[in-house]
Amino acid sequence: MQERIGLGQGLFLEHGQVVSRNWLGRTQASEPGPAMRALAAAYEKGHLTAEELRTKVKNPQACLLVLGEPSTSLAQTLQSWPEEQRQKFQQLLAGVSTDYRQTPAVQVVDPQDPARLKQFDGPTFFLGSALEKLALNGRLLKSRDQSGVSLLDNLCSLQQACSKDGYAGQDLFAWALVHSAYSKRTFHQAQGKGTCGAATLGYVLWQENPSQMVGALRDWTYQGQAVTRTGASQRPTESIDPADPTPAADQIMQASLMNLADPEYTYSLVQDRFTRPDGQTRERGLYPQHQKHLLDSLSTKDWTIQELDSERLRQIQRETPGPVPVTLEWASGQGLHSLHLLSVQRVSDEHVYLRDPAGDRGVVLANSSQQILGSGFQRMSRQEFDDRLRQGLVPDNAQARSGWLTALKQSASNGVLGGLFWAQPGEPK
Repeated sequence: MQERIGLGQGLFLEHGQVVSRNWLGRTQASEPGPAMRALAAAYEKGHLTAEELRTKVKNPQACLLVLGEPSTSLAQTLQSWPEEQRQKFQQLLAGVSTDYRQTPAVQVVDPQDPARLKQFDGPTFFLGSALEKLALNGRLLKSRDQSGVSLLDNLCSLQQACSKDGYAGQDLFAWALVHSAYSKRTFHQAQGKGTCGAATLGYVLWQENPSQMVGALRDWTYQGQAVTRTGASQRPTESIDPADPTPAADQIMQASLMNLADPEYTYSLVQDRFTRPDGQTRERGLYPQHQKHLLDSLSTKDWTIQELDSERLRQIQRETPGPVPVTLEWASGQGLHSLHLLSVQRVSDEHVYLRDPAGDRGVVLANSSQQILGSGFQRMSRQEFDDRLRQGLVPDNAQARSGWLTALKQSASNGVLGGLFWAQPGEPK
């Protein structure tokens, strides 16, 4: 193989890595997304052979994404599946190839100059790698919605429905797949909207049951409603705001979750408010009873509203692993709504680790022990957390529900997450 192979668009393969040259002529590694696309194009044009991809390219994803050849561990996993399921996996893989999605740029405070923000490109997520991860961790087959349909089957169904909508459909399917594999770093609230509740409870449900989420997104998008334990729930008419850069999949899901959480009102994502049939409106946001209704409609667990402290949360997560939604006094006195719904990831001896649904756009608290860790993850001292804590939603021993769809099987649906919100000062969440 030549020492350097031109891949087009200013990219080269050099010593097994895809590189470019900056304006000073210095070599630098290419971003993963453009690099993989360049490798795929070079292979298609005959500039790279399959053997070179297998042996010379150092990116371990290259064979899967360009050649469709699984790693040894993935091949062994697929070999244990029935033939029909292997074919469905290959169908999904063929449909996404080297496609990828990138989250928005991240801005962080420069520790050397706190008044300055540094900007970094958001992480890149390859769809083929997301499929591989879901196969290897077992979720493609083991995650099942409340109708018993696997994540693999729901993804195939969503892919087929999205195929009729060109790039918009491809993008919706892509984000559904990315969230199924990487929701910890990708599922965040719509920009500038009061959908923190939908984003936090939705994140909890993506973690619990991605098959349920994918099915619900499909039904809300293409049928206009999804069947839940509490009945059919409509997708609101104004569920996409063209001025919002948030992916359409996230907007549809969050608007539909807000709508599900408070059945007395219809939620508009464009106006970011609730309206009753008689024209009466109310502020955006979800009260505790709305949050519980949303989880009760879609989760496989039973949930209760409880007053908590960090020690009780630590005990709960030992008994039932998984994020716990909590309402905190958040930004009082800063001109923002005072209450915020976040999720507790874990509790250590000294800190509570949290996830803010606003992601990297979240509020940096003044005079706080808060430490930003990235992608919405952060921590604060247990003392400060306990001082800010209002209440939480707690799973009751993670007792699974079964058979609740028997009376609701008009459509094969799945449910999704709920609502979190910014509340007015003093307003309950």
